[in-house]
Amino acid sequence: MLPVEKSDFAYFLIFIDFFIVIASICFINMLGRRYREYAHIFDKRNVEMRDFTLRFRNLPNDWEYGGKEMML
Repeated sequence: MLPVEKSDFAYFLIFIDFFIVIASICFINMLGRRYREYAHIFDKRNVEMRDFTLRFRNLPNDWEYGGKEMML
C-alpha cells in the first residue's frame, strides 16, 4: 500500500471542493429554470385578478384637477 502524503490529501480536498461548488451552481440554475417553467404553467392554468384589470395611461396629475374625481 502506498503512503498518503498531506499534499496529496490537500489536492483531493481542493478537487472535492471545486466539484461541490460546480455541482451547487448547476443545481441552482436547474432549480431556477424549473421554477420559471412551473410559474409559466401556473399562470396559464389559473385565473387571477390581473387577468381582469384595466390600465389607464396618460391621466393628469392629482394637482391638475385638485384631487376631485368628478372633475377628472
